Amino acid sequence: MLVGGLLALALVVRWPNLLLSPQFPSIGATVLKALDIADGRALPLADQAPYLGGPFMYLLAFVFKLFGPSVEATLLVPWAIGGLTIVPTYLLGRELGGRAAGLLGAALLATSAAHTVVTSHVPLSHSLTPFIATTTLWLLARAVVRVEGGSLALAGLGAGLSLQTHPTIAPLLSGAVVAAFLARPSWSRTRWPYLAVMLVLTGYGTLFVHHIQTHFEVVGDIQAKEARYLDADTDPGEDAEHVYVNNLERLSLSLARLTSGAISEPDADDGYLRDPSIVAYAALGLGGLVLAARRGNPLLLLALLAAVLLPPLLSGKYKPVLDGRYLMPLVPVMFVGIGLVWGAAARALAPSRAGLAGAAALAILGVVLVFQPLTLLADFYEDTQENGLSNALYLSTRSQVRAAQSDEPVLLDARLRDVKSVGGGNAGSNFAWLLAVSREPAEVWHDGDDPSALVGRLAILHRATADRLDEQLELTPLDGRRSNGRDRQSYRAYLVGPRPT
Repeated sequence: MLVGGLLALALVVRWPNLLLSPQFPSIGATVLKALDIADGRALPLADQAPYLGGPFMYLLAFVFKLFGPSVEATLLVPWAIGGLTIVPTYLLGRELGGRAAGLLGAALLATSAAHTVVTSHVPLSHSLTPFIATTTLWLLARAVVRVEGGSLALAGLGAGLSLQTHPTIAPLLSGAVVAAFLARPSWSRTRWPYLAVMLVLTGYGTLFVHHIQTHFEVVGDIQAKEARYLDADTDPGEDAEHVYVNNLERLSLSLARLTSGAISEPDADDGYLRDPSIVAYAALGLGGLVLAARRGNPLLLLALLAAVLLPPLLSGKYKPVLDGRYLMPLVPVMFVGIGLVWGAAARALAPSRAGLAGAAALAILGVVLVFQPLTLLADFYEDTQENGLSNALYLSTRSQVRAAQSDEPVLLDARLRDVKSVGGGNAGSNFAWLLAVSREPAEVWHDGDDPSALVGRLAILHRATADRLDEQLELTPLDGRRSNGRDRQSYRAYLVGPRPT
Protein backbone atom coordinates (compact mmCIF):
# COMPACT_ATOMS: atom_id res chain seq x y z
CA MET A 1 0.00 0.00 0.00
CA LEU A 2 2.82 2.39 0.82
CA VAL A 3 4.56 1.70 -2.48
CA GLY A 4 1.24 2.24 -4.28
CA GLY A 5 0.86 5.56 -2.48
CA LEU A 6 4.37 6.59 -3.53
CA LEU A 7 3.59 5.62 -7.11
CA ALA A 8 0.48 7.83 -7.02
CA LEU A 9 2.55 10.67 -5.51
CA ALA A 10 5.15 10.30 -8.27
CA LEU A 11 2.50 10.55 -10.98
CA VAL A 12 0.92 13.59 -9.32
CA VAL A 13 4.30 15.33 -9.04
CA ARG A 14 5.03 14.65 -12.73
CA TRP A 15 1.65 15.82 -14.02
CA PRO A 16 1.92 19.66 -13.87
CA ASN A 17 3.61 21.24 -16.90
CA LEU A 18 3.94 17.82 -18.55
CA LEU A 19 3.58 19.35 -22.01
CA LEU A 20 5.32 22.64 -21.19
CA SER A 21 8.69 21.98 -19.53
CA PRO A 22 11.37 21.35 -20.56
CA GLN A 23 11.45 22.51 -24.18
CA PHE A 24 11.15 19.69 -26.66
CA PRO A 25 14.65 18.39 -27.44
CA SER A 26 15.57 16.47 -30.60
CA ILE A 27 12.75 13.91 -30.41
CA GLY A 28 11.16 14.31 -33.85
CA ALA A 29 12.76 11.27 -35.48
CA THR A 30 11.76 8.97 -32.60
CA VAL A 31 8.13 10.10 -32.59
CA LEU A 32 7.80 9.93 -36.39
CA LYS A 33 9.27 6.41 -36.44
CA ALA A 34 6.82 5.34 -33.74
CA LEU A 35 3.99 6.80 -35.83
CA ASP A 36 5.19 4.85 -38.88
CA ILE A 37 5.19 1.65 -36.80
CA ALA A 38 1.68 2.33 -35.50
CA ASP A 39 0.41 3.01 -39.03
CA GLY A 40 2.11 -0.12 -40.41
CA ARG A 41 4.49 1.73 -42.71
CA ALA A 42 7.77 0.47 -41.19
CA LEU A 43 9.30 -1.89 -38.62
CA PRO A 44 12.70 -0.34 -37.85
CA LEU A 45 15.23 -2.06 -35.58
CA ALA A 46 16.99 1.14 -34.50
CA ASP A 47 15.84 4.50 -33.19
CA GLN A 48 17.03 7.91 -34.43
CA ALA A 49 20.67 7.02 -33.69
CA PRO A 50 22.24 3.68 -34.72
CA TYR A 51 23.27 2.92 -31.13
CA LEU A 52 19.66 3.16 -29.87
CA GLY A 53 17.34 0.19 -30.13
CA GLY A 54 13.59 0.02 -30.47
CA PRO A 55 12.07 -0.63 -26.98
CA PHE A 56 10.87 2.94 -26.37
CA MET A 57 9.91 3.47 -29.99
CA TYR A 58 7.73 0.34 -30.08
CA LEU A 59 6.20 1.14 -26.69
CA LEU A 60 5.22 4.57 -28.01
CA ALA A 61 3.83 2.97 -31.18
CA PHE A 62 1.74 0.60 -29.05
CA VAL A 63 0.23 3.57 -27.18
CA PHE A 64 -0.49 5.30 -30.51
CA LYS A 65 -2.19 2.16 -31.78
CA LEU A 66 -4.21 1.75 -28.60
CA PHE A 67 -5.34 5.34 -27.97
CA GLY A 68 -4.56 7.13 -31.21
CA PRO A 69 -1.64 9.49 -31.83
CA SER A 70 -1.60 12.87 -30.12
CA VAL A 71 0.78 15.18 -28.33
CA GLU A 72 -0.80 14.17 -25.05
CA ALA A 73 -0.37 10.43 -25.70
CA THR A 74 3.26 11.03 -26.67
CA LEU A 75 4.07 12.70 -23.34
CA LEU A 76 2.02 10.29 -21.24
CA VAL A 77 4.46 7.47 -22.06
CA PRO A 78 7.52 8.96 -20.29
CA TRP A 79 5.19 10.23 -17.54
CA ALA A 80 4.03 6.69 -16.80
CA ILE A 81 7.54 5.20 -17.11
CA GLY A 82 8.90 7.82 -14.72
CA GLY A 83 6.26 7.01 -12.14
CA LEU A 84 6.75 3.25 -12.44
CA THR A 85 10.49 3.58 -11.75
CA ILE A 86 9.43 3.99 -8.11
CA VAL A 87 8.82 0.23 -7.93
CA PRO A 88 12.31 -1.13 -8.80
CA THR A 89 13.87 1.64 -6.68
CA TYR A 90 11.91 0.40 -3.67
CA LEU A 91 12.78 -3.22 -4.43
CA LEU A 92 16.49 -2.41 -4.74
CA GLY A 93 16.54 -0.49 -1.44
CA ARG A 94 14.54 -3.20 0.35
CA GLU A 95 16.89 -5.92 -0.89
CA LEU A 96 19.97 -4.16 0.46
CA GLY A 97 18.66 -2.38 3.57
CA GLY A 98 15.12 -3.41 4.42
CA ARG A 99 11.72 -1.82 3.84
CA ALA A 100 12.55 1.52 5.46
CA ALA A 101 15.53 2.02 3.13
CA GLY A 102 13.45 1.04 0.11
CA LEU A 103 10.57 3.33 1.03
CA LEU A 104 12.75 6.38 1.55
CA GLY A 105 14.67 5.74 -1.68
CA ALA A 106 11.39 5.41 -3.59
CA ALA A 107 9.96 8.52 -1.90
CA LEU A 108 13.02 10.55 -2.90
CA LEU A 109 12.60 9.44 -6.50
CA ALA A 110 8.87 10.22 -6.38
CA THR A 111 9.54 13.91 -5.67
CA SER A 112 12.82 14.21 -7.59
CA ALA A 113 12.87 17.42 -9.62
CA ALA A 114 15.56 16.04 -11.93
CA HIS A 115 13.83 12.74 -12.63
CA THR A 116 10.59 14.61 -13.27
CA VAL A 117 12.01 17.08 -15.80
CA VAL A 118 14.81 15.13 -17.47
CA THR A 119 13.23 11.66 -17.65
CA SER A 120 9.47 11.84 -17.06
CA HIS A 121 8.70 14.80 -19.37
CA VAL A 122 10.80 13.84 -22.40
CA PRO A 123 9.74 11.14 -24.94
CA LEU A 124 13.20 9.73 -25.66
CA SER A 125 14.69 6.25 -25.55
CA HIS A 126 16.65 7.31 -22.47
CA SER A 127 13.37 7.74 -20.56
CA LEU A 128 13.34 3.95 -20.27
CA THR A 129 16.96 3.59 -19.15
CA PRO A 130 16.57 4.36 -15.40
CA PHE A 131 13.56 2.02 -15.14
CA ILE A 132 15.18 -0.98 -16.83
CA ALA A 133 18.63 -0.37 -15.32
CA THR A 134 17.26 -0.08 -11.76
CA THR A 135 15.28 -3.29 -12.31
CA THR A 136 18.50 -4.97 -13.48
CA LEU A 137 20.40 -3.75 -10.41
CA TRP A 138 17.63 -5.09 -8.16
CA LEU A 139 17.83 -8.51 -9.84
CA LEU A 140 21.62 -8.53 -9.38
CA ALA A 141 21.30 -7.52 -5.73
CA ARG A 142 18.67 -10.20 -5.21
CA ALA A 143 20.93 -12.77 -6.84
CA VAL A 144 23.81 -11.83 -4.52
CA VAL A 145 21.82 -11.55 -1.29
CA ARG A 146 19.64 -14.64 -1.79
CA VAL A 147 22.08 -16.63 -3.95
CA GLU A 148 19.48 -16.99 -6.71
CA GLY A 149 20.78 -18.07 -10.09
CA GLY A 150 17.45 -17.29 -11.73
CA SER A 151 17.67 -13.65 -10.69
CA LEU A 152 21.19 -13.49 -12.16
CA ALA A 153 19.90 -14.84 -15.47
CA LEU A 154 17.02 -12.35 -15.58
CA ALA A 155 19.47 -9.56 -14.80
CA GLY A 156 21.24 -10.53 -18.03
CA LEU A 157 18.05 -9.93 -20.00
CA GLY A 158 17.61 -6.59 -18.24
CA ALA A 159 21.17 -5.62 -19.08
CA GLY A 160 20.64 -6.34 -22.77
CA LEU A 161 17.46 -4.26 -22.88
CA SER A 162 19.16 -1.45 -20.91
CA LEU A 163 21.96 -1.30 -23.48
CA GLN A 164 19.35 -0.95 -26.22
CA THR A 165 17.91 2.15 -24.56
CA HIS A 166 21.34 3.81 -24.35
CA PRO A 167 24.93 2.48 -24.32
CA THR A 168 26.00 4.93 -21.60
CA ILE A 169 24.49 2.51 -19.07
CA ALA A 170 27.32 0.02 -19.72
CA PRO A 171 29.76 1.32 -17.02
CA LEU A 172 27.11 1.21 -14.27
CA LEU A 173 26.04 -2.34 -15.12
CA SER A 174 29.62 -3.52 -15.65
CA GLY A 175 30.64 -2.32 -12.21
CA ALA A 176 27.63 -4.07 -10.68
CA VAL A 177 28.44 -7.34 -12.46
CA VAL A 178 32.06 -7.25 -11.25
CA ALA A 179 30.86 -6.65 -7.69
CA ALA A 180 28.36 -9.52 -7.96
CA PHE A 181 31.03 -12.00 -9.02
CA LEU A 182 33.44 -10.78 -6.35
CA ALA A 183 30.74 -11.49 -3.80
CA ARG A 184 29.81 -14.90 -5.31
CA PRO A 185 32.91 -16.33 -7.03
CA SER A 186 31.40 -19.82 -6.92
CA TRP A 187 28.95 -18.78 -9.66
CA SER A 188 31.68 -19.33 -12.24
CA ARG A 189 31.25 -23.08 -11.68
CA THR A 190 27.50 -23.02 -12.38
CA ARG A 191 25.40 -22.64 -15.50
CA TRP A 192 23.82 -19.35 -14.43
CA PRO A 193 26.47 -16.91 -15.70
CA TYR A 194 26.38 -18.53 -19.14
CA LEU A 195 22.61 -18.35 -19.23
CA ALA A 196 22.84 -14.69 -18.18
CA VAL A 197 25.22 -13.98 -21.09
CA MET A 198 22.82 -15.67 -23.49
CA LEU A 199 19.99 -13.49 -22.19
CA VAL A 200 22.15 -10.36 -22.54
CA LEU A 201 22.54 -11.24 -26.22
CA THR A 202 18.80 -11.94 -26.44
CA GLY A 203 17.90 -8.57 -24.92
CA TYR A 204 20.32 -6.76 -27.22
CA GLY A 205 19.64 -9.04 -30.19
CA THR A 206 17.46 -6.85 -32.42
CA LEU A 207 19.92 -3.96 -32.27
CA PHE A 208 22.81 -6.31 -32.97
CA VAL A 209 20.97 -7.52 -36.08
CA HIS A 210 20.66 -3.87 -37.13
CA HIS A 211 24.42 -3.42 -36.70
CA ILE A 212 25.05 -6.40 -38.97
CA GLN A 213 22.59 -5.17 -41.58
CA THR A 214 24.20 -1.70 -41.65
CA HIS A 215 27.77 -3.07 -41.60
CA PHE A 216 28.28 -1.54 -38.12
CA GLU A 217 27.62 2.06 -39.14
CA VAL A 218 27.33 2.69 -35.39
CA VAL A 219 31.14 2.74 -35.19
CA GLY A 220 31.41 5.61 -37.64
CA ASP A 221 28.58 7.47 -35.92
CA ILE A 222 30.31 7.25 -32.53
CA GLN A 223 33.66 8.29 -34.00
CA ALA A 224 32.04 11.31 -35.67
CA LYS A 225 30.62 12.47 -32.34
CA GLU A 226 33.64 11.62 -30.21
CA ALA A 227 35.47 14.96 -30.36
CA ARG A 228 32.28 17.00 -29.89
CA TYR A 229 31.28 15.05 -26.79
CA LEU A 230 34.71 14.56 -25.24
CA ASP A 231 35.55 18.21 -24.63
CA ALA A 232 32.01 19.58 -24.45
CA ASP A 233 31.11 22.94 -22.93
CA THR A 234 34.69 24.02 -22.23
CA ASP A 235 34.60 27.02 -19.94
CA PRO A 236 37.02 29.96 -20.03
CA GLY A 237 40.03 29.30 -17.84
CA GLU A 238 39.82 25.51 -18.07
CA ASP A 239 43.00 23.65 -18.88
CA ALA A 240 42.43 22.03 -22.27
CA GLU A 241 45.21 19.54 -21.57
CA HIS A 242 43.30 18.02 -18.64
CA VAL A 243 40.10 17.06 -20.41
CA TYR A 244 39.45 14.02 -18.23
CA VAL A 245 39.73 16.02 -15.00
CA ASN A 246 37.43 18.73 -16.39
CA ASN A 247 34.88 16.15 -17.52
CA LEU A 248 35.02 14.33 -14.18
CA GLU A 249 34.42 17.61 -12.37
CA ARG A 250 31.40 18.38 -14.59
CA LEU A 251 29.99 14.90 -14.08
CA SER A 252 30.39 15.00 -10.30
CA LEU A 253 28.82 18.44 -9.99
CA SER A 254 25.93 17.48 -12.26
CA LEU A 255 25.29 14.26 -10.32
CA ALA A 256 25.19 16.20 -7.05
CA ARG A 257 22.73 18.66 -8.58
CA LEU A 258 20.54 15.92 -10.02
CA THR A 259 20.43 14.12 -6.67
CA SER A 260 19.40 17.25 -4.80
CA GLY A 261 17.04 18.53 -7.50
CA ALA A 262 18.92 21.79 -8.17
CA ILE A 263 18.47 21.85 -11.96
CA SER A 264 17.96 25.56 -12.67
CA GLU A 265 21.07 27.15 -14.16
CA PRO A 266 22.88 29.47 -11.70
CA ASP A 267 25.12 32.46 -12.35
CA ALA A 268 28.14 30.40 -11.28
CA ASP A 269 28.46 26.64 -10.82
CA ASP A 270 30.75 26.94 -7.79
CA GLY A 271 27.80 28.27 -5.79
CA TYR A 272 26.43 24.75 -5.63
CA LEU A 273 29.46 23.49 -3.76
CA ARG A 274 28.73 25.96 -0.96
CA ASP A 275 25.07 24.93 -0.69
CA PRO A 276 24.75 22.54 2.29
CA SER A 277 21.51 21.00 1.01
CA ILE A 278 23.18 19.87 -2.22
CA VAL A 279 26.26 18.57 -0.46
CA ALA A 280 24.04 16.76 2.09
CA TYR A 281 22.20 14.70 -0.56
CA ALA A 282 25.45 13.67 -2.23
CA ALA A 283 27.20 12.89 1.08
CA LEU A 284 24.29 10.83 2.42
CA GLY A 285 24.00 8.89 -0.85
CA LEU A 286 27.69 8.02 -0.95
CA GLY A 287 27.68 7.28 2.77
CA GLY A 288 24.91 4.73 2.33
CA LEU A 289 26.74 2.94 -0.48
CA VAL A 290 29.92 2.82 1.61
CA LEU A 291 27.89 1.47 4.53
CA ALA A 292 26.50 -1.33 2.35
CA ALA A 293 30.02 -2.14 1.15
CA ARG A 294 31.32 -2.32 4.73
CA ARG A 295 28.53 -4.77 5.49
CA GLY A 296 29.69 -7.04 2.71
CA ASN A 297 27.69 -5.86 -0.31
CA PRO A 298 29.73 -3.45 -2.48
CA LEU A 299 27.49 -3.92 -5.54
CA LEU A 300 26.09 -0.38 -5.76
CA LEU A 301 29.33 1.31 -4.66
CA LEU A 302 31.41 -0.39 -7.36
CA ALA A 303 28.65 0.22 -9.91
CA LEU A 304 28.61 3.95 -9.07
CA LEU A 305 32.40 4.23 -9.13
CA ALA A 306 32.54 2.67 -12.61
CA ALA A 307 29.73 4.95 -13.81
CA VAL A 308 31.54 8.05 -12.50
CA LEU A 309 35.16 7.28 -13.39
CA LEU A 310 34.81 5.75 -16.88
CA PRO A 311 32.44 8.06 -18.85
CA PRO A 312 34.67 11.20 -18.58
CA LEU A 313 37.13 9.38 -20.84
CA LEU A 314 34.60 9.73 -23.67
CA SER A 315 32.21 12.58 -22.86
CA GLY A 316 31.89 15.88 -21.06
CA LYS A 317 28.19 16.59 -21.70
CA TYR A 318 26.56 16.44 -18.29
CA LYS A 319 24.55 19.63 -17.81
CA PRO A 320 21.42 18.70 -15.85
CA VAL A 321 18.95 19.83 -18.51
CA LEU A 322 18.98 17.87 -20.69
CA ASP A 323 22.39 16.21 -20.89
CA GLY A 324 21.71 15.04 -17.36
CA ARG A 325 19.82 12.13 -18.94
CA TYR A 326 23.17 10.35 -19.28
CA LEU A 327 23.43 10.35 -15.48
CA MET A 328 19.79 9.71 -14.57
CA PRO A 329 20.28 5.94 -13.98
CA LEU A 330 22.67 6.92 -11.16
CA VAL A 331 20.02 8.96 -9.34
CA PRO A 332 17.98 5.96 -8.05
CA VAL A 333 21.28 4.46 -6.87
CA MET A 334 22.07 7.61 -4.88
CA PHE A 335 18.56 7.66 -3.43
CA VAL A 336 18.88 4.04 -2.35
CA GLY A 337 22.16 5.05 -0.66
CA ILE A 338 20.34 7.77 1.27
CA GLY A 339 17.70 5.22 2.19
CA LEU A 340 20.35 2.82 3.50
CA VAL A 341 21.78 5.46 5.86
CA TRP A 342 18.31 6.50 7.01
CA GLY A 343 17.18 2.89 7.51
CA ALA A 344 20.30 2.03 9.50
CA ALA A 345 19.76 5.06 11.75
CA ALA A 346 16.09 4.13 12.23
CA ARG A 347 17.02 0.60 13.31
CA ALA A 348 19.66 1.92 15.72
CA LEU A 349 17.16 4.26 17.41
CA ALA A 350 14.17 1.93 17.49
CA PRO A 351 14.94 -0.22 20.57
CA SER A 352 15.69 2.64 22.94
CA ARG A 353 13.13 4.89 24.64
CA ALA A 354 15.89 7.44 24.94
CA GLY A 355 15.97 7.44 21.16
CA LEU A 356 12.43 8.85 20.76
CA ALA A 357 13.73 12.38 20.27
CA GLY A 358 16.29 11.10 17.80
CA ALA A 359 13.61 9.11 15.96
CA ALA A 360 11.44 12.21 15.69
CA ALA A 361 14.40 14.19 14.34
CA LEU A 362 15.10 11.38 11.89
CA ALA A 363 11.50 11.41 10.69
CA ILE A 364 11.63 15.19 10.18
CA LEU A 365 14.89 14.82 8.25
CA GLY A 366 13.26 12.25 5.98
CA VAL A 367 10.30 14.54 5.28
CA VAL A 368 12.61 17.47 4.48
CA LEU A 369 14.76 15.35 2.14
CA VAL A 370 11.68 14.10 0.30
CA PHE A 371 9.79 17.38 -0.13
CA GLN A 372 12.60 19.94 -0.49
CA PRO A 373 13.05 19.17 -4.24
CA LEU A 374 9.44 20.20 -4.92
CA THR A 375 10.33 23.85 -4.23
CA LEU A 376 13.24 23.57 -6.69
CA LEU A 377 10.92 22.01 -9.26
CA ALA A 378 8.47 24.91 -8.90
CA ASP A 379 11.34 27.39 -9.32
CA PHE A 380 12.45 25.61 -12.50
CA TYR A 381 8.97 25.80 -14.02
CA GLU A 382 8.70 29.49 -13.16
CA ASP A 383 12.14 30.30 -14.59
CA THR A 384 11.62 28.45 -17.88
CA GLN A 385 8.23 30.01 -18.52
CA GLU A 386 9.38 33.52 -17.64
CA ASN A 387 12.42 33.14 -19.92
CA GLY A 388 10.41 31.76 -22.83
CA LEU A 389 12.09 28.35 -22.57
CA SER A 390 8.87 26.33 -22.37
CA ASN A 391 6.72 24.77 -25.10
CA ALA A 392 3.92 27.34 -24.76
CA LEU A 393 4.56 28.94 -28.17
CA TYR A 394 4.84 25.55 -29.91
CA LEU A 395 1.54 24.38 -28.47
CA SER A 396 -0.35 27.63 -29.06
CA THR A 397 0.84 27.77 -32.69
CA ARG A 398 -0.24 24.15 -33.22
CA SER A 399 -3.68 24.96 -31.75
CA GLN A 400 -4.05 27.96 -34.06
CA VAL A 401 -3.24 25.83 -37.10
CA ARG A 402 -5.71 23.13 -36.07
CA ALA A 403 -8.44 25.71 -35.47
CA ALA A 404 -7.93 27.15 -38.97
CA GLN A 405 -8.91 23.76 -40.49
CA SER A 406 -7.16 23.90 -43.86
CA ASP A 407 -7.67 21.03 -46.32
CA GLU A 408 -4.15 21.43 -47.67
CA PRO A 409 -0.89 20.58 -45.90
CA VAL A 410 0.53 23.22 -43.61
CA LEU A 411 3.71 24.76 -45.04
CA LEU A 412 6.71 24.75 -42.71
CA ASP A 413 9.40 27.32 -43.46
CA ALA A 414 12.75 25.50 -43.86
CA ARG A 415 14.36 28.30 -41.85
CA LEU A 416 12.51 27.08 -38.76
CA ARG A 417 15.44 24.71 -38.28
CA ASP A 418 17.48 27.78 -37.29
CA VAL A 419 15.23 28.30 -34.25
CA LYS A 420 16.96 26.17 -31.64
CA SER A 421 15.42 24.84 -28.44
CA VAL A 422 17.01 23.51 -25.24
CA GLY A 423 18.42 20.03 -25.68
CA GLY A 424 19.31 20.18 -29.36
CA GLY A 425 15.85 20.43 -30.89
CA ASN A 426 14.63 23.01 -33.38
CA ALA A 427 11.30 24.45 -34.43
CA GLY A 428 11.33 22.71 -37.83
CA SER A 429 11.64 19.15 -36.49
CA ASN A 430 9.34 19.89 -33.55
CA PHE A 431 6.50 21.17 -35.72
CA ALA A 432 6.99 18.18 -38.04
CA TRP A 433 6.15 15.70 -35.25
CA LEU A 434 3.64 17.94 -33.47
CA LEU A 435 1.55 18.23 -36.64
CA ALA A 436 2.08 14.58 -37.59
CA VAL A 437 0.69 13.19 -34.32
CA SER A 438 -2.17 15.70 -34.59
CA ARG A 439 -2.95 14.26 -38.04
CA GLU A 440 -2.27 17.63 -39.63
CA PRO A 441 -0.37 17.06 -42.93
CA ALA A 442 2.63 19.32 -43.45
CA GLU A 443 5.34 19.92 -46.02
CA VAL A 444 8.49 22.03 -46.08
CA TRP A 445 8.64 25.32 -47.99
CA HIS A 446 12.10 26.62 -48.86
CA ASP A 447 13.04 30.28 -49.04
CA GLY A 448 14.00 29.97 -52.70
CA ASP A 449 10.62 28.53 -53.74
CA ASP A 450 8.02 30.56 -55.62
CA PRO A 451 6.27 32.85 -53.08
CA SER A 452 3.02 32.57 -55.04
CA ALA A 453 2.81 28.93 -53.92
CA LEU A 454 2.03 30.27 -50.45
CA VAL A 455 -1.13 32.06 -51.50
CA GLY A 456 -4.24 30.58 -49.90
CA ARG A 457 -2.20 28.35 -47.60
CA LEU A 458 -1.49 28.10 -43.90
CA ALA A 459 2.21 28.56 -43.22
CA ILE A 460 4.44 28.68 -40.16
CA LEU A 461 7.15 31.14 -41.10
CA HIS A 462 10.45 32.20 -39.56
CA ARG A 463 10.47 35.85 -38.51
CA ALA A 464 13.04 36.81 -41.18
CA THR A 465 11.03 35.06 -43.90
CA ALA A 466 7.83 36.81 -42.84
CA ASP A 467 9.59 40.19 -42.87
CA ARG A 468 10.79 39.57 -46.42
CA LEU A 469 7.47 38.28 -47.76
CA ASP A 470 5.39 40.96 -46.08
CA GLU A 471 6.01 43.31 -49.03
CA GLN A 472 4.90 40.73 -51.59
CA LEU A 473 2.04 38.90 -49.88
CA GLU A 474 -0.71 39.53 -47.35
CA LEU A 475 0.30 37.69 -44.16
CA THR A 476 -2.51 37.41 -41.62
CA PRO A 477 -1.18 36.07 -38.31
CA LEU A 478 -3.44 33.44 -36.80
CA ASP A 479 -2.80 34.78 -33.30
CA GLY A 480 -4.34 38.11 -34.35
CA ARG A 481 -1.25 40.16 -33.47
CA ARG A 482 1.14 41.96 -35.73
CA SER A 483 4.91 41.74 -35.17
CA ASN A 484 6.53 44.88 -33.86
CA GLY A 485 9.63 45.92 -32.01
CA ARG A 486 8.23 44.76 -28.68
CA ASP A 487 6.79 41.51 -30.01
CA ARG A 488 9.40 39.66 -32.05
CA GLN A 489 8.55 35.99 -31.91
CA SER A 490 10.94 33.73 -33.79
CA TYR A 491 8.07 32.28 -35.82
CA ARG A 492 4.32 32.64 -36.36
CA ALA A 493 1.47 30.86 -38.13
CA TYR A 494 -0.03 32.86 -41.00
CA LEU A 495 -2.87 32.63 -43.47
CA VAL A 496 -1.23 33.81 -46.69
CA GLY A 497 -3.10 35.81 -49.33
CA PRO A 498 -2.19 37.98 -52.31
CA ARG A 499 -1.03 41.53 -51.64
CA PRO A 500 -3.95 43.90 -52.48
CA THR A 501 -3.20 46.33 -55.32
